[in-house]
Amino acid sequence: MNKELRDTFDVEIDGCDIDFEYTYELGERETRDHPGTSTSVDIKHAWMHLSDKNGNMVNVDVMGLLDVECDYDWLQEQIIENINEFHNNPPEDD
Repeated sequence: MNKELRDTFDVEIDGCDIDFEYTYELGERETRDHPGTSTSVDIKHAWMHLSDKNGNMVNVDVMGLLDVECDYDWLQEQIIENINEFHNNPPEDD
């Protein structure tokens, strides 16, 4: 069983910066005894930094507002590509 990882992925949609919070589980390779599993990404929240009526900055989960506008399949593919690139080209330590 794979460990589930949680992270965020920043995307700009219609000029708004949105931090998508997601969980990620790396797929398992197929073996003789096991069919394997595919990599999965589950988007949990879509956070935006907005100001409240008093001008204070707050984080708001706008996931429900994006359901019509957001292509979640594309977003999941982008997250997986980003993770794969990170693992193939990890940042160098200074």
